Amino acid sequence: RWEDPARWAEIQAQRFRKREHINLGELEGVVQLVRLLAERFEITKSVGSYKAAEGLPPADPKREKEQIERLRAIAEETGMDGAFSEKVFRLIVDEVIRHHVCQAKELDESD
Repeated sequence: RWEDPARWAEIQAQRFRKREHINLGELEGVVQLVRLLAERFEITKSVGSYKAAEGLPPADPKREKEQIERLRAIAEETGMDGAFSEKVFRLIVDEVIRHHVCQAKELDESD
């Protein structure tokens, strides 16, 4: 099937074009995602400061569960794997919680 050098070259060229299209889209998508995450983390910093000052826990499992359910539904509506959306959410929220824990420790140490 791949013995025809001309056919093989055509397949390779098509594959290269498809990869280039994916690479350009991925890069722009990743840039947008990083910017959104930076904005989100900036907002959650103020939430973490408030929680630390008020002695509130860094995590809110009930709220997280509600958000996961909502994200799974959105993911499935768009044809995306709900479990994958939950993994991404968990990664982000775990990082936010880590920041909140650090903020609480810093506040405790400054007292």
